[in-house]
Amino acid sequence: MTLGCGKKPGTTGSVPGPYVVGADRGDRLIQSSMAMLKQTGRTDRVEANAQAIARLNEWLDLAKPSSDWKPDPLLETLPEKLRALAAGADVGRLRFRPEDSRHLQAAILLHEVSSVACGDRVEDVPVALALFDWTVRNIQLAAGETVGRIVLDPQHLSQIPGETLLFGAAGAAERSWLFMLLARQRGLDVVMLSYADPNDPPHQIDWLPALVSQPDVDSPVELYLFDPVLGLPIPGPEGAKVATLAQVQADDTLLRQLDLDADHPYPVTSSDLSHVVAEVECGPNYLPARMRLLESRLRGDQKLVLSVDATAVAQWAQRAQGVSSAIAWQVPFDVRALRLTNDARVRQALQEKLAQRSLPFQFSLLPREQQWVSIGLSWGRHMHLIGNYTGQRGTNRAIRPPLPQLNVEELASLDRRQRRALQEQRLNEQLNTAADHGANGLYQMARLTQEQIESLKLEPVQKELLRRAKQNASYWLGLIAYERGMFDLAVEYFEVRTLQAHPQGVWTHGANYNLGRALESAGRNAEAIARYESDKTSPQYHGNHLRAGWLARQMNAATNEAASAAKGDEP
Repeated sequence: MTLGCGKKPGTTGSVPGPYVVGADRGDRLIQSSMAMLKQTGRTDRVEANAQAIARLNEWLDLAKPSSDWKPDPLLETLPEKLRALAAGADVGRLRFRPEDSRHLQAAILLHEVSSVACGDRVEDVPVALALFDWTVRNIQLAAGETVGRIVLDPQHLSQIPGETLLFGAAGAAERSWLFMLLARQRGLDVVMLSYADPNDPPHQIDWLPALVSQPDVDSPVELYLFDPVLGLPIPGPEGAKVATLAQVQADDTLLRQLDLDADHPYPVTSSDLSHVVAEVECGPNYLPARMRLLESRLRGDQKLVLSVDATAVAQWAQRAQGVSSAIAWQVPFDVRALRLTNDARVRQALQEKLAQRSLPFQFSLLPREQQWVSIGLSWGRHMHLIGNYTGQRGTNRAIRPPLPQLNVEELASLDRRQRRALQEQRLNEQLNTAADHGANGLYQMARLTQEQIESLKLEPVQKELLRRAKQNASYWLGLIAYERGMFDLAVEYFEVRTLQAHPQGVWTHGANYNLGRALESAGRNAEAIARYESDKTSPQYHGNHLRAGWLARQMNAATNEAASAAKGDEP
């Protein structure tokens, strides 16, 4: 039996060598660098990142690894213009670059999130199910998706995984990308599957991500299917929680159980899956030799997956029945190309989209006196993602610390520099007080009342930032309550403080879905079914409606079983 926290063929590979540095000094440099990169809330973040990169380069100078490194052969399956992006990442260079700090910090966050999401599960399929479920609940699906295929135009493809975690909303491709990388941190390989377009056979349609797993040494390699648009794993035969590619290729009834009705079928059939290609995530950040070298030296609680042996993953996936070939997945390179485009119109559209999604975190738009709202939301989001819900105080109560207060007379006696220093001191004190209560405290601090927002002399965009911050905090408090098993409290946050408070808010679809999940978990199944079926404009509606139908059948079966048992007890 393979284990979800073990190593798989694609999560490591040969590393440059040999080493000629004492382990103690080299390890100290690595440990201090990673510790600096892991710290959050630092006001000197740019300086700290630069220092961490400098220490990693000092370690490389001491280690003197050989440079007989060659690019991953799977990159040859990319279009030539995208292969150039891999070269632009200096993949063969044994020298860390300032921008590498972003990849390292993203990997740290992904590792911590994956640990929270999978809990104490260790076997491959249960771990993948937990990671996928976490992704669906925490990442609201963006509008405009199509069941049975993943849309790959710039309107649906713009975020990197770290942004998807921060914003909490994404398209199906971005949802899939995040799921792949969370799985990678658990030692699992998840690939994208595509099938030949029936109307244009040379063209492949991206379908869904699949876990590559071998249940035991005597079993074949299998691909387990997870649909990011439905928000559901494809159910397997005889009550299995997730089907394999081989099973749906052999039995179309497994796919027909995804039909809503004759007018709303699941658009993929077994006959469509005669030519399936496995596409391996091998984005530019996971290719450099320096990342593989560093990964090989991380130990204990600093252990991370920083690289991928894409060819090994491809070879392993091709051992699964029904896979015709394996190539590199283009999406990470498409996103990089989109960000480097010289097309002013495309670049402006991308910037506007990202600016809108990141608005609640843009503290620099606010006067200094209100920046604590946005900064606190950002801190709270990070604590939320890594599972620090209640902080050092460990409180279950919803804490809303008092707002920062500055005495007018005190300020009048100070010059401008002194006033600014005092304001920053009070801000830090306030944030640290809230942080003692974890994500709960920081989110509560970001929830200004409508009266407080309207009383401030701010520009419209600044007030919109504060309103969005409140919406985010309220919705995310519901997610925290769900994670902690406090389902009645989750219902209150989703129903009252999100849907009723903001009927046309940015979290309507996610709140409706998660309200259904909370009701279901609380045993209020009839209410959950009604909620799943109510949001007919949700991009995840097809999957939500399926979930409602399956839950209704479970309820009916339980009712019939109870009736039969009662009848059998009659004299």
